[in-house]
Amino acid sequence: MAGYDSVKAKFIEESPDTLIMTSPYFFSQFTLVIATQLVEDSMVKLDRICREANVKLVFVRSYGLAGIVRVSVKEHTIIDSKPDHFLDDLRFLCSHVCSRTCLL
Repeated sequence: MAGYDSVKAKFIEESPDTLIMTSPYFFSQFTLVIATQLVEDSMVKLDRICREANVKLVFVRSYGLAGIVRVSVKEHTIIDSKPDHFLDDLRFLCSHVCSRTCLL
């Protein structure tokens, strides 16, 4: 598989809470960390660790059929150059003249 040489993945079978407390440097070797189903205290600690190491972090939490996704990066710029919709301006430029003409 010559096309996939740039993609590398690692995993470790340990509780995320334990890794956050005992080996915070573990997360600095990645460019992206995806964390699922963490409690808020662990999320805050992991966010601090990843920000200091300049690692992008994605939190995912599901509640049955509903869930949340939170992206945590130092700065993320979004530019919407092509809005999906355009509302026409239907106001009259000179409403007093138009209202007199329409009433007659």
